[in-house]
Amino acid sequence: MLAGCFSPQAFAATFHAGDLIVGAVNEGGVIYRVRPVNGEEETIAQLRGGAVADIGVTMDAEGTIFAAYAEAARTGVVARVNAENGKVKVLTRGKFLVDPVGVALERSADLLVVDAEGFGGAGGLVRVNSRSGLQRVVSSAVNFGQPQGLVLGTNGLAFVADPGAVSGPGVVRVNTKGGAQTKAASLGQLRAPAGIALAANGDLIVSDARATAGNALAPDGSTVMSEAQAAKTSRGAIIRINPRTGAQKVVCAGGDFNEPQGVAMGQADDLFVADRGAFKDRGGVIRVNLASGAQTARYPGWRYNDPRSIAIVPASQPDLQIRKSWDFGYYGDGRYSADGKNQTRTQTASAGATCVFSLRLQNDGKFTDSFILHGRTRAHGCALKYFLTDNRDEALASDVTAEDEMIHVLRDLAPGAKRVIRVEIALDKQAKAGTEEEFLFTATSVNDRAKKDVVKAVVQVRK
Repeated sequence: MLAGCFSPQAFAATFHAGDLIVGAVNEGGVIYRVRPVNGEEETIAQLRGGAVADIGVTMDAEGTIFAAYAEAARTGVVARVNAENGKVKVLTRGKFLVDPVGVALERSADLLVVDAEGFGGAGGLVRVNSRSGLQRVVSSAVNFGQPQGLVLGTNGLAFVADPGAVSGPGVVRVNTKGGAQTKAASLGQLRAPAGIALAANGDLIVSDARATAGNALAPDGSTVMSEAQAAKTSRGAIIRINPRTGAQKVVCAGGDFNEPQGVAMGQADDLFVADRGAFKDRGGVIRVNLASGAQTARYPGWRYNDPRSIAIVPASQPDLQIRKSWDFGYYGDGRYSADGKNQTRTQTASAGATCVFSLRLQNDGKFTDSFILHGRTRAHGCALKYFLTDNRDEALASDVTAEDEMIHVLRDLAPGAKRVIRVEIALDKQAKAGTEEEFLFTATSVNDRAKKDVVKAVVQVRK
């Protein structure tokens, strides 16, 4: 690999949801941030002065980065990294950890670490307390041979990409509560599975460093190509796997790929792939659209080289609040609703009148993020108009053309930042006395559609 051009430095910056956190093994292990909008790179932290063999990274919702890496002496380390100042604190070293290559954060805030060479060389999963560093074995050996990538599924399941699995290169399913292992997929297009992510529909997305060489093993296990031949002709690929049936489909192959490693799912169908051998062996990140298979962006490494893992800065939680025009304060501060049921304001007016509500959108997360505001422009015989601020400074334009809908993106709200939107609801002149109409307004993170907040305005037609 090419020599890096990193020099240790303090790091302080505003993180944006959707930014990439890249772990690379150059210069003793370095963690970088890459902005997908422009490819800008910044150094976050250097892990140690000596050589690092492997590295996995993840980031929690509070902005703490966790790195699992192998020192040259084949001693595994898990460290906590303060993203604001680059300070590194070792949580645990050694014991069950020999060559940690991947790390994921459980809902309990514990870390799951996949180790490629522990437990007598067969590898396994270790749970590490993110505060105390206490280690506990989750699962080892059995189907494992050289476990690499790790992703958490639902219902306590984890999926591990393993090029040395007992049943052939593939994916091993692990119950993280009891440690039981089962085969999720093997052979087929898989030759050297390394990174693994979870698609929105639950499919597994696997990077394979040598998939397009043609499988060195036939489905019956017989050799069809020597390892030396495979290495000379190999190119990386992204493979989609149905975890229930094991069915495989190549999504993207060749192109800028050389030796893809870690993968991470971004917004919509974007997949980000850390490739250690791309761009003339410097390495970098490649963005792939899973729907089309196109490689849509390339981010060659400049400060870093030999990237092994990648994580994405989490989305922030939107906090949508509502008030009637004459209220003194907003309703719903610090609450998050999926249907607006507990965040509702009601006004009574005569047919033909206009009711005014104010919405306040606040970024309750730790990172700068953009949010989608969604409401109706016509509903139930009423017409709705939207304005930026209570003073009707600017009509809020819809970013998406859709019949009877207003969809607007409020961009780059810093943590704690607020935006006020005025909503005018004009009742139909023929509205029937005594009737009641409901209107929902939804704010959603651009970077994670699961993070949303809904408020409700109710208009009652006066009898």
